[in-house]
Amino acid sequence: LELWVGEERLNLQHDRDGKGRRWNDRISSVRVERGARLVLFSDSDFRGGRLELREDAPDLAALAHGESGFESWDDRVSSIRVEPGRGGWGPHPPWVSDREAERVVRE
Repeated sequence: LELWVGEERLNLQHDRDGKGRRWNDRISSVRVERGARLVLFSDSDFRGGRLELREDAPDLAALAHGESGFESWDDRVSSIRVEPGRGGWGPHPPWVSDREAERVVRE
């Protein structure tokens, strides 16, 4: 599953991988590009537990979820949002003009 800054998924139940499997509660690691902030939610519609990441998390099992601290974020994500990070680039790096970015999107 690949999302760009400004994109979001209210319910990962509707997104499928190349084998037709739903992404809901199946994410075990994430990659966060420079200038982005990834916000993960344990429930659909951006509800439930919330985790903000500004860097890669190669193993979500290492990140505690819930008050007990015994649960992890592994296979728990149901909705997701990608936001510009503080001081981030926004929709594209600063050395790419809006016109160039539009051209890339159209092609």
